[in-house]
Amino acid sequence: MPREQRTILFNEFEVIDALRRFVEASKWDLGGVIERVQAFDEQPVRAIAHCGSGEEARKVNLTEIDLGRALLLYCVERKIPVPRRGQKEVRIAEGTLALTITVSG
Repeated sequence: MPREQRTILFNEFEVIDALRRFVEASKWDLGGVIERVQAFDEQPVRAIAHCGSGEEARKVNLTEIDLGRALLLYCVERKIPVPRRGQKEVRIAEGTLALTITVSG
C-alpha cells in the first residue's frame, strides 16, 4: 500500500515562536521569555527551552508531545496544510526540528 510522507522543517526562530504561542495557549508559567531551544536527537526527541537570563534563567524540559503540539499549532495558525489523519512525529532532520506526517493510502 502506498504511503505519502511530508516533512516540515522549522528553523530556530520558528521553533521559539511555536513554543511561545503554545506556552501562551497552555497558560504555562516559564518564568521568562524563551531565549533558545536545545533539541536532542533521541527516541523520542526531546528539548530544553532556556528561559530568561541571568539569575532568573530557567531550563524547561519539553517532551516530543509538547514539541508536536507546539509545531502543529504553529502550522494551523499560519495555514500550513497538515493532514488530520496522518501519523505525526517530531524528529531532527537536516540539523533542525521537523514535523513528519505519514499518510497511508
